[in-house]
Amino acid sequence: MTRAAEKLEASLPREGRFIVLLNMLGSVPPLEAYALLDGFSRTALAARTDWIIGPAPVMTALDMNGFSLTTLPSEPAFLDALSSDAEPRAWPGLAPYAPIATLPLPPMTDTFLDTPSENTMLRRLIVTGAEALIASEARLNALDAKCGDGDAGSTFAESSRVVLKSIDSLPLASPQKVLSTLGRLLARHSGGSSGVLLSILATTAGNEPSWRQGLQKGAARMQGYGGARAGDRTMLDALLPAIEALEAGSSLHEVAQASRAGADATRSMKARAGRASYIPDEQLKDIPDPGAEAIAVLFETLAKAL
Repeated sequence: MTRAAEKLEASLPREGRFIVLLNMLGSVPPLEAYALLDGFSRTALAARTDWIIGPAPVMTALDMNGFSLTTLPSEPAFLDALSSDAEPRAWPGLAPYAPIATLPLPPMTDTFLDTPSENTMLRRLIVTGAEALIASEARLNALDAKCGDGDAGSTFAESSRVVLKSIDSLPLASPQKVLSTLGRLLARHSGGSSGVLLSILATTAGNEPSWRQGLQKGAARMQGYGGARAGDRTMLDALLPAIEALEAGSSLHEVAQASRAGADATRSMKARAGRASYIPDEQLKDIPDPGAEAIAVLFETLAKAL
């Protein structure tokens, strides 16, 4: 970005202010597009920019991975034209270019709101499940390296380490309070989208009178925020069958079997969500989704711990 902006500015008049179009050529993900905008903000051209269009795929070569910069003088005629109503929904419009406004974060609720209590079986299940995810860190990372960022195992393992460190502070005598506390723990300490989504699941379930029905509501809320559905090749494909089995009153062994079947099914699924959706289908063949695999490993471990 720096080289492109410097080269473009060298061709511009020494005086004057500008409108800049930051155009994605077709297949640049939104996260990377905004990283390019962040890089642009550090250039000399940015200091001469009054208005920005994008980042957006305004002129594309369909699946081309790249970007372009275009400038126009910041003059009334151009501003009037570019700010006019336009029919194409893809047109991002014109926005003032200025330093990012920051707001202070609102105070967060304390993590541990409930008095610690004991439940021997629940403690054993939590500890055993966390240890299993930690032991699976390298294998899950290796799977994720083939279809994602290569850090799925680390995400689940680090969350598990946080839970183990906090085990003596959990209200283990109440499943609902445990779920609510785990939701707050994950919200503060878990990285990646999986941690955020599991935090939503646990928090929602913990706020319901029945934790079984709460898991169903939590799963629905996960889908609402994350956008994925069953069959999209995500951890939901192992989680949703397990939750359905739990609500039906199935044994934990049957729940684990449902979760494993869902995880194995992702080997032949087309990825429609997450980083894997950018990878050609042939490269994903016979590779399970690492998030689904983690969920299956968790339930299988819990079933064996009983």
